Amino acid sequence: MNKEIETITETRKKVLFTFEVEDVAKEEKKVLSSFTAKASIPGFRKGKAPVAMLRKKYAKDITQELERVVTSKAYEQLQQDKSLNLYRLLDLKIEKVSPLEGAEISLEVDVVPEFELPNFSEFSYEKSESEPTDEELEQAIEHLRTQRADFQVVERAAEKGDYVQCSYTGKIGDELVSDRVADKPIYGSQETSWEEAGSEDGRISAISEAIVGMKSGDSKEVSMNYPSDFEVEALQEMEVLYSLEVSEIRAKVLPELNDEFFKSLEVESLEALKIKTREQMKSQRDYSNKMQIRKKVSEDFTASVDFELPLSGIEDQRDAHLHETMERRMSQGASQEDLEEQKETLIAESTEVAKDRLKLTLMLDKVAFANKVQAEKEDFNNAIMQEAYMNQTEPNKLIKELSKDRDRVEQLRGDIIRSKALDLIIEQATVIEAAQPEAIEA
Repeated sequence: MNKEIETITETRKKVLFTFEVEDVAKEEKKVLSSFTAKASIPGFRKGKAPVAMLRKKYAKDITQELERVVTSKAYEQLQQDKSLNLYRLLDLKIEKVSPLEGAEISLEVDVVPEFELPNFSEFSYEKSESEPTDEELEQAIEHLRTQRADFQVVERAAEKGDYVQCSYTGKIGDELVSDRVADKPIYGSQETSWEEAGSEDGRISAISEAIVGMKSGDSKEVSMNYPSDFEVEALQEMEVLYSLEVSEIRAKVLPELNDEFFKSLEVESLEALKIKTREQMKSQRDYSNKMQIRKKVSEDFTASVDFELPLSGIEDQRDAHLHETMERRMSQGASQEDLEEQKETLIAESTEVAKDRLKLTLMLDKVAFANKVQAEKEDFNNAIMQEAYMNQTEPNKLIKELSKDRDRVEQLRGDIIRSKALDLIIEQATVIEAAQPEAIEA
């Protein structure tokens, strides 16, 4: 078997395998032997039929099987070729397969070019403090009280923090906003809505601010200027005039720190609540810090090396990200027409994201291979438990689904291995302790 490699681009090659006549004849003999052992031809016992009769009766099947065997050998040889880091087989052509003329098999493939991994100690990240301060702990407990607050009707002007029942209708000139964003009625008009007075996180901040000082029965008009990056594209850079009317005001009354309150949180005392809350806050911050570290090191690692990427990989990642983006934007109110108008921009943005994703994947794969990283049973168990928790499904149900989907299992295996490879990089990176705030002198 001979092999010729034609370079199309740095990451795309055309490989021609040539088999000598004797090699193809040898393979055909094996194929014929297999057919002889299984074929049923009247007048002959199995395994005793003449080859000429087999060739005549099973000509098409024998040819197809011979082609399959020869192409398989060519592909196996391609996979074993250490000079080519095979990424994907794109096309396979059988130029000829004949025991009298030999065989030629042409394969077009994408490959990953050679690149050197950086020294992991060159990377650094800041390790932030995850232990909450006493002040932060007190704020967290106040938040728990707020979540369980009672709201009592009051006959006075609304104050910041009150919950106000109101109705409103928005217009842009003479056009009703509800006609423009029919799928997002909250920004158009509401017959009954509860808004927190003075809240900076209100859905329509102008209304949240305007109801401070209003009493039941009061009405006014308030203008809202939506920013250029607002989630609802139809309202971006638009000025909406809302006609607002208040019908009821309720003051927030926090629960007492007593046995009833503690019981609702499954603790016995204030001290026990503080311990539980501190542990939860620390756990959440540990996870958040971990994700930030992984993000920073991943970005620095990806930017540290430059090499060409296989085009088929970029296209796959681009299409996946484009699909994610379009689904997200449609859920935020974008129409099919809006997306079509932005198609070129969205494709360009997704292509850049795709390059970073693919590059990180290939680099982590090389780290994993160099360090013989494997996905162990415990890794699979942890990944399954995490995915089941994220998707709110039973782990046993997910295991059954995975047992029927080999591709999904392999994808999970790859994710596990790359995650462990990134952990190796982080372990060797330089840790910078976060600067502590200077004490304020009395």
